[in-house]
Amino acid sequence: MGAAVILLVERDPYAAEMTEHFLRTEGYEVGLVFSADEALAAAAERAPALAIVDLLVSGADGQRLCSELLLRTHTPVIAISSLTSAEAAYSVGASAFLQKPIEPLELVTAVQKLLAPSTPTSEAE
Repeated sequence: MGAAVILLVERDPYAAEMTEHFLRTEGYEVGLVFSADEALAAAAERAPALAIVDLLVSGADGQRLCSELLLRTHTPVIAISSLTSAEAAYSVGASAFLQKPIEPLELVTAVQKLLAPSTPTSEAE
């Protein structure tokens, strides 16, 4: 089985490039899009293991996108934002929230936590 696919939905090209770099360095496959509509199309084509969504993407359409991804694909979402509160992110179904600017180690830790097998015996061997 290949690397986990992460859908990155980011409005800022510079932040997208940096985040994509950190994730690829950790061995993840990254699908990068810049709008909510592109994200839904990409998720329909190939359901990601995880989505990272800037809540301000497409003129603050990120909150709707979180709800849609959860409803359509059951994909866990890490919501990111420089403005929106964690409470708003969790209210639309996000599994985690990170405040921008994102700290690389914090991002990787959140991704690993959400993608880790949920069985307590997974560390055996």
